[in-house]
Amino acid sequence: MQSTMSASAPLQIQSVVDQVYDAVRARILSGDLPRGSRLRQAALADELGVSRTPLREALRRLATEGLVEFEANRGATVADHDMAKVIGAIVFAYLTLVQFALVVVRRWANEMAAS
Repeated sequence: MQSTMSASAPLQIQSVVDQVYDAVRARILSGDLPRGSRLRQAALADELGVSRTPLREALRRLATEGLVEFEANRGATVADHDMAKVIGAIVFAYLTLVQFALVVVRRWANEMAAS
């Protein structure tokens, strides 16, 4: 029996946390959730049609990126970063990565030339 399925890329299955993360991140980056605004978890979870558990996990992930800040006894807020600083940090990280890649390539080239 022949398979009628074509060879294609594997399906991308996103967890609820991934979907919430993507939605909240997009709203922050678009300005729909303004810098410095308090993130009311119950209301935001209702808007997204999810429970607070995946929302909290998504907010933790966003905090590791510096897009969300947690304050003790106050909850989460959208980070109030100056976009110029954020872009500067991204450029710095990119340039650092490029520099690292150049070091690796040079070492590899030297090893290949020596052998």
